[in-house]
Amino acid sequence: MKTTTFPKLLHQIGWRVVLDLFSRGSFFLINILVARKLQVNDFGKFVYALSLVQIFYVFTDMGTHLQLIKELGEKRGQNDAVWKPYLDLKILFMSAISVVFLFLFAFLWKWDAPWLLLLALLWMFSNSILDFNQFVCNGLGRMDLARAQMLIQRSLMLVGILGGLFLVPNLYGTLIGLAIGSVTGALLSNIYFQRATQSPYTFSRNLNQWKKILAASVPMAIGGALGAWWLRIGPLFLAWIRDSEAVGNYSAAFRVFEITYIIPASVMALSVPYLSESLKKGLPEFRQGLFKILSGMFFIGLLWGSFLYLFSPFIVLSLFGQKYASAIPVLKILGINGGLVFVNYVLTHLMVVLNRQKTLAIMVAAIFMVSTVCHIVGINLRGPVGAASALLATEILLFIFTASFLLRKFNILTLKDEELTSLEKVPATYEYE
Repeated sequence: MKTTTFPKLLHQIGWRVVLDLFSRGSFFLINILVARKLQVNDFGKFVYALSLVQIFYVFTDMGTHLQLIKELGEKRGQNDAVWKPYLDLKILFMSAISVVFLFLFAFLWKWDAPWLLLLALLWMFSNSILDFNQFVCNGLGRMDLARAQMLIQRSLMLVGILGGLFLVPNLYGTLIGLAIGSVTGALLSNIYFQRATQSPYTFSRNLNQWKKILAASVPMAIGGALGAWWLRIGPLFLAWIRDSEAVGNYSAAFRVFEITYIIPASVMALSVPYLSESLKKGLPEFRQGLFKILSGMFFIGLLWGSFLYLFSPFIVLSLFGQKYASAIPVLKILGINGGLVFVNYVLTHLMVVLNRQKTLAIMVAAIFMVSTVCHIVGINLRGPVGAASALLATEILLFIFTASFLLRKFNILTLKDEELTSLEKVPATYEYE
């Protein structure tokens, strides 16, 4: 059986960070070009469309992505084809979302040409398929496949949106180019993945397999959905309570802040299978690995948050121009938030490793309700600055809830080896035959 050592984990994390920097960095550059090319209100509509479909993104995996890498880590070297029934479920989820969205999209767009939302939906589906394959590569430790897939999909997406933006320099051309490039890239990268792994995929209908997977994944789906929503409700509430220009100013700052998620997402995508594997070997190795991950994330988060706060005027004006000056105080508040994100990523993923998904889901549900109220009040009082403040309050609550549980209720620091049996309460997922 293959095992993952901490040095090997660091090597995989290094590649994961590079790939996510390329992925998010390329899309960040696209946002800068779009923001400079379009008027502030049209850029606001562009971000609104993408933020809205990302609300639906969580329903394309329903918590199965995180459960998949956890299971791949537990069965590393034994059962690499375990991903296939997960892909069956993803296809079903995407089909259901398509049907629902066709009934809703005209009511969710407050301006003319609501069909633009359908183009944004195609972009979201393409990202969802790519993300699934990247999660499989993370769980298998196959960064070589992850690199090739990312390069194929993102390169074609860049070609599509740049072509649309410069041939038809308006909101319509931008979204058409984004949809065409993303879909083409996702199809070609998926073909490459199946050929490289010599694992041709065929849809297989097996209700028992799906029930077992969902039994473990649904609590994570609740937490994942609400966590993703509180990140995206800022632009949506701003559009309906204020206007598209407020969305544009908030989104300029948020696009910079969004880079925050590259490192913690990359680290934890690979650390979950590593920690799941080390937990089975005993608590000393598990605690040692956890301490290294948590201390590293805290230090990097502190540096990043300080950088965003101190240099926010230079960042906004250099990247987006003077017309987005109102985004500067927004980025200052989001910069404070940036340090918390790093630590919260470790704490929430640790609860998954410890099979406390249901507890996490309850916490996130409670926090989401408070976050929604904070966003509505904050936006009514202070517009984009109020939205950023609401997001900061949300991350503070998440830290308090998760840290309190892990240190007081569950007490991971004093847990003994004989108590590890209490971690086996989550139903077993499907075993590929």
